[in-house]
Amino acid sequence: MAEQVQKNIQDIQEESHNHTHKITRRNIENPPSDEDLETIANFLHVMSDKTRLRIISLLENGELCVGCIADTLNMTQSAVSHQLALMKRMKLVKAKKEGRNIIYTLADEHINIVFDIAYKHILEQ
Repeated sequence: MAEQVQKNIQDIQEESHNHTHKITRRNIENPPSDEDLETIANFLHVMSDKTRLRIISLLENGELCVGCIADTLNMTQSAVSHQLALMKRMKLVKAKKEGRNIIYTLADEHINIVFDIAYKHILEQ
């Protein structure tokens, strides 16, 4: 897992370096709307919960069913389902039904990137 985090961090640094000028120019010429800022605040609020961060960390390794997540985190399936529902509303995770199970994955690579940047940041301190 440490190797994957390091690779993600390197990818982030490269992508960040390549897009820094573009991002800076966009923010000056076209700052985020109040609605976009509200959505970002809600996204970060959902990501600020330790249980949800644990779920993200688990899902970085691939898809999992609610029962597997609950067992790993020593939580009830109901509690995990509640967290996943919040995460799904904010587009942090995606769900698909397989038989009687619902399988969850991270919504996209951006979730990994945000998590990895935050993790790298706290490791620097």
